[in-house]
Amino acid sequence: MDFKKVTMQGFKIIGHRGWGPTDNGHADISYPENTLLAFDHAVSEGADGIEFDILLSKDKIPVVIHDRHLYRHVIPEEINIVAGRFVADFTFDELKKFHLGQGQSIPSLEELMDFIQAKYPEALLNMDVKDPELVSPLSKIIADRPRENIIISSYDWDLLRQFRHHDNDLKLVPAIKSALLFGADNIEPHNFMPLTDKYLPEAKEDIFAIQRELGAIALDCAVTDLKMPLIEWAAECNVGLQVSTSNDRVGANETNYELLRMLHGAAQEKLPFVICKVDEPGPVKSNLARYLESSGNTRNPVRAFNFY
Repeated sequence: MDFKKVTMQGFKIIGHRGWGPTDNGHADISYPENTLLAFDHAVSEGADGIEFDILLSKDKIPVVIHDRHLYRHVIPEEINIVAGRFVADFTFDELKKFHLGQGQSIPSLEELMDFIQAKYPEALLNMDVKDPELVSPLSKIIADRPRENIIISSYDWDLLRQFRHHDNDLKLVPAIKSALLFGADNIEPHNFMPLTDKYLPEAKEDIFAIQRELGAIALDCAVTDLKMPLIEWAAECNVGLQVSTSNDRVGANETNYELLRMLHGAAQEKLPFVICKVDEPGPVKSNLARYLESSGNTRNPVRAFNFY
């Protein structure tokens, strides 16, 4: 792929669920996750794009929401109404009646794409897809739209295979499970943190195989799983790297800027592009710019970083 023809070339910061996770039953915050308000704020404040999650409503409308348990997203006054109910229990019209805070409701995928592609045509749209039933409706929606900036990511590699079967031109990114990298016995069961800093020897072969099969444009891993070999493997494949943040909110003041500096250098020296999914992307970009300036070394800093 000629990466010069796609806008993800270089180092990019995109907004994780817009302005970061808020799925804690207290949606009376400034920018409720996965809402038009949060996405608009993220890109207007400097994010190069957005990352979001998609589920299906009862009437099979793709909707933008992270958790199938509605109580995690609605305002406190509505938690009892939706207790024990799931996104798939409601039609899209019914879902639109629930309140997420700040006057926001659950958008459909088409609503989000209409909004972002009209207002911010250069913004990256990174779709996190978990349900195989979404493959057909998403493929149809994407087919009729500009697709240069659309990226589909998933830990379900069979799901990505289905997308490839539908469309040879989709930009697919396999997310790599911690167990594949480190071994299931080397993962802390409660928080999925690796208990070792060494990848399994066979992980490389599996990752190279899926990249070739899908024609994937990048590899994706959780920030806590990122080690130097994965950067080297992406470079060997001549593909980019996506780094995903935690499900728990990580504010701009808690962000690891030394890690971002290293990834910024990798995008300059080793990889076609690096996409970092962060919370509060506007302040993160500003803070990173100052950090890079103060470090005085933005060229090839990869070797200097100590991984977890």
